[in-house]
Amino acid sequence: MVANCTYSISFYAAAIRGYYLYCSAFTPEYKTPNPVYNKVQVVLRKDNDCVLEKVIFTTPSSVTSYNWSIFTGNFTLTNQDI
Repeated sequence: MVANCTYSISFYAAAIRGYYLYCSAFTPEYKTPNPVYNKVQVVLRKDNDCVLEKVIFTTPSSVTSYNWSIFTGNFTLTNQDI
């Protein structure tokens, strides 16, 4: 990546329909998506560093629809980010 260049990002996301809670392999739990927490963030990390990170995109709205929705945005990195 190059500093001071603008990059575009685009991806599809949908709310999860069911998932297993409490290690139960028998019945999936179906809960309504929580609009407070159901946002997607795109994060850049260097190598395997899980401490230093740069959030380059957060969905402007929560992902609460079970249908696939497209999200697009732009980001620019500084010399320090690189």
